[in-house]
Amino acid sequence: MKVAKDAGYRYKLWNDDMCNKLINKYPEFKNMYESIEKKKKPAVMRADIMRFLILYDEGGMYVDMDVFPLKKKYEYDRLAFCEYYYTPRKPLTNTDMEVIYAPKGSEVMYDFLKFVETQIKEKEKSLPKSWKVRYIFYTTGPRALMKFLKMHNIEYDEIKSNLGKRDNLRQFKGVDYDVISYFSMSYNPHGDKNVGYDKKKKKK
Repeated sequence: MKVAKDAGYRYKLWNDDMCNKLINKYPEFKNMYESIEKKKKPAVMRADIMRFLILYDEGGMYVDMDVFPLKKKYEYDRLAFCEYYYTPRKPLTNTDMEVIYAPKGSEVMYDFLKFVETQIKEKEKSLPKSWKVRYIFYTTGPRALMKFLKMHNIEYDEIKSNLGKRDNLRQFKGVDYDVISYFSMSYNPHGDKNVGYDKKKKKK
């Protein structure tokens, strides 16, 4: 709230009632949104859907609650998405959804939600039910977004982010970070530990 005030922004925290009122304005997305709860799918999928609908309806900047801004002012006049900078390897970026800016009425926001609907139907058939995290990533999450942006050759600005405490901000001296994005608890399959996924660790 302080960051928003200092930058001259209007801060708005959305609750469930507000989201339900908004989804009623867009009946074309209501069945998809409500089916998440009816079919007992991860609740985070509704948040994924809602962030894009809010941006389409109102415009502005969406920010996850575990993101710490490093700048007092953010100025964009077109789409902007969070880009992770991974360490300790040389700068390797990955598009994500931790921070999103979009002007009001952005067709990209709307069209992505239509794309999400197709991905939910597709991945329900192609991915095992036990792959919950991957299912989220490839339906309403960042992998679906990356696929959509690539398919349509959509240009956007970069919001530079590191991965919080797991990274050393001094690792890339040429990178001027915009935000710190901490390891996502909503997608974390490893309990409450703020740790990365160890690919070498064998599954029990």
